[in-house]
Amino acid sequence: MATPALTIRNLTSHTINIKHYEINDLHHTLNGGGRFSNITSLWSTQANSKPPQSSLEDVSLLVEPFKSCKANVKPARVAPVREQLQQGVRFLDIRVQPEIPLDPSKDGLILVHGVFPISLTGARYFRTVVNEVFEFLDQHPSETIIMSLKREGPGNATDAQLSRILRDHYAGDVNLWFTAPRIPTLAEARGKIVLIRRFTLEERLKNEWGGAGWCINGDTWADNSPHSLCPSGDICFQDFYEVLETESIEKKVQYSIDHLKRAAQCVCPAGSEHKQPFYVNFLTASNFWKQSCWPDRIAAKLNPAIVDYLCTKHNTPETINSSEEGEQSMIGDGSTGIVVCDWVGHEGNWDIVRCIIGMNAAFEAKEALH
Repeated sequence: MATPALTIRNLTSHTINIKHYEINDLHHTLNGGGRFSNITSLWSTQANSKPPQSSLEDVSLLVEPFKSCKANVKPARVAPVREQLQQGVRFLDIRVQPEIPLDPSKDGLILVHGVFPISLTGARYFRTVVNEVFEFLDQHPSETIIMSLKREGPGNATDAQLSRILRDHYAGDVNLWFTAPRIPTLAEARGKIVLIRRFTLEERLKNEWGGAGWCINGDTWADNSPHSLCPSGDICFQDFYEVLETESIEKKVQYSIDHLKRAAQCVCPAGSEHKQPFYVNFLTASNFWKQSCWPDRIAAKLNPAIVDYLCTKHNTPETINSSEEGEQSMIGDGSTGIVVCDWVGHEGNWDIVRCIIGMNAAFEAKEALH
């Protein structure tokens, strides 16, 4: 049985009645009577890890970006990390700034977004997030967390310094971190943090893993792109974020749906060595200078539109055949890929998580019929 795709998404700020979407594609995910089961902290335990080569890229994942709390702008990260993990989030998008980069003995990494800290009341540190993640994995060793790391913020720190700090002070234990420069199988990833690097490496780290490098490589990232593939071939992403006017939100919705279609058409048969990338789909966008385009306003329109698409059109013949791939399009495994959203858990709304995790169960049920 092929491993189902892990789907990670942030919560929408708009209340959605999931019970409205009781369609055939989701029926396998429901507990017999058309009602979503309670989300638990162990959802990926049910994802079959046999055969061992079943790959993690065929799982749908929900992502929480760490955003800054700028003056007069509400933070995009609403729910605490611990609660997100309990609710089913399995991908964290994190930006850090080395605190004392010139001292090799120091491990301080400050959480930032752009040039801003994520808190105006004092520095928040990456170490706290790592401790919370490992506390969760200690309690749930069958789970895995994918973590994307990028250097941002003010100061003169370099990518090389960040890579050294991570390797020497955090991610040196291969029993806790998956740092090979490839996408792991789900079996390999259980109980670990899988590290995606969006930074270049210190020279010595280029010799890790037999000279192949260190961590899944996302260091070359096309800016503001609706569809790009990293040169490593491991990450295919949609990251269009310049929504300068409210009219551009519809463009962002379409770019996001197009990327869901790309992820859905992938097929990862059991035993196959065919390589598929992570499909990473950012539903995040903003314009700091226009209040109607702040992250919460965009999320209020974008997230419900994506949930509606997923529940009524995702991976259907009509939708796939109308995609940009045209006549060569096909129905695939139906993965959503990794979807990054703003406003996770806002006002206790975890509906989009239930929707995405449910799709993983639907895929596994479909595989069981073959």
